[in-house]
Amino acid sequence: MSLLNVYMAGLFDGEGHVGVIGGSNERHHQLRVAISMCDSEPLDILYGKYGGNLRSRVRPERTRRVWDWNITGRPAMEFLSDILLPHTGYKHGKGRPLPLKMWIKREEIKTSLVAMRGVPDV
Repeated sequence: MSLLNVYMAGLFDGEGHVGVIGGSNERHHQLRVAISMCDSEPLDILYGKYGGNLRSRVRPERTRRVWDWNITGRPAMEFLSDILLPHTGYKHGKGRPLPLKMWIKREEIKTSLVAMRGVPDV
């Protein structure tokens, strides 16, 4: 694992969050990963490597510009599994492992079923 990946794992641990967003149909939900911070350089690197959305805004109560990067779906899952899974899961020996392993397993099963049916993944 590269030093950059370790840095990004720490950055995400401090500044990022994971969520699940739903569409109009309750059967379709997507994983969402986001990081917000005042320094755009690390987010430029993530945007270049993983894509997604990168925007800036000025919060009304502050004068500093805030940068927001987010990705959804498979790219979000790849980011978490490639960059974060080896470096996160427990804090100071407390807590439970990330539920990401369950999400990844679900996606693997879904991909296998779609391949067996011969239907393209939507």
